[in-house]
Amino acid sequence: MIHDTATIDPKAKISSNVKIGPYCVVGPNVEIGDDVILQSHVHVLGKTKIGKKNKIYSFASIGNEPQDLKYNGEDTKLEIGDGNKIREYVTINTGTIGGGGLTKVGNNCLFMVSSHVAHDCIVEDNVILANNVPLGGHAHIEQNVIIGGNSAVQQFTRVGKFAMIGGMCGVVRDVIPYAMVHGNRSILQGLNLIGLRRQKIPNKEIIALTEAYKEIFKSENLTENLKNLKSDLKKNNLVKDVIEFLEINNKRPFCTPFSIYKTFVIEEKYGFNKTTVSTFIIDKIKGYFLLIIIGAPLLYLILNFFTNYGNNAWFYVWLFLVLFSFFRFIGELVEFCFEVLQDHLYRKKFQL
Repeated sequence: MIHDTATIDPKAKISSNVKIGPYCVVGPNVEIGDDVILQSHVHVLGKTKIGKKNKIYSFASIGNEPQDLKYNGEDTKLEIGDGNKIREYVTINTGTIGGGGLTKVGNNCLFMVSSHVAHDCIVEDNVILANNVPLGGHAHIEQNVIIGGNSAVQQFTRVGKFAMIGGMCGVVRDVIPYAMVHGNRSILQGLNLIGLRRQKIPNKEIIALTEAYKEIFKSENLTENLKNLKSDLKKNNLVKDVIEFLEINNKRPFCTPFSIYKTFVIEEKYGFNKTTVSTFIIDKIKGYFLLIIIGAPLLYLILNFFTNYGNNAWFYVWLFLVLFSFFRFIGELVEFCFEVLQDHLYRKKFQL
């Protein structure tokens, strides 16, 4: 069923049982598989192939030109698998010549509102991108990854299978398979144990992975740690996935549990941190010193106040908060009246 207001190029290949809603636009080089639903105002352009049983919601833009300044109209592609849900305002771009010319999405993924898949990305099966998650160009997201809301994945970054990334993370380093990552600069917090159990992975496998994780990240020398990893752990399939991920491209930085490593190595490499070991230690000492100097007298005053006033102390605290809120309200009201008066005088002066 195709709505009367939809604009479908005659060269487009539309399979059976496809529903195309009001004001959708489908370009000439588009292929759409069986049982696909395009809600209203969906744009599908470029050399785009969409598999079966996908549902694309209103105002999504699929297969438009990549946001790469080097792109010059080359013949590049976008391929989307089966059973995906692509929510409102999602954008998925075609590839570029520099990245192989192909952006590829697997099966049964969920792209929530305003998420973005840039040029040359590879998104494998069962991936979930929450609201407002952008993937930079050439990013590779392996199967069953979940990325929390407002997190951003930097270009060329790899995220290993079954990894869980929390909200508001800036993912600038590769994330190993089965990892749990949190923090505004994506610190490795451990393993996604809940995700593994949901996949009904045997406990023996999970325990072996946990032991290997402790050995691999016991120090910052990951190469040496991998060499010294016990042979029986290396036989574990989950551990094999992690080792292969680390070794396949060991020139890239990895997410680690080391906050000091993050401060002194990664951020300095990219030029936005000039902290040295000595300044880091001095700053920590200063922080603890100020905490003692300010915190101790403040704590003494609070305890002394409650001791002297006994049961009435809470009443005085409440009265202080009420008076503070009242005078703050009066101040904001006076400020508002002053702004209204200023606006009135300005309009009167210039006869607006």
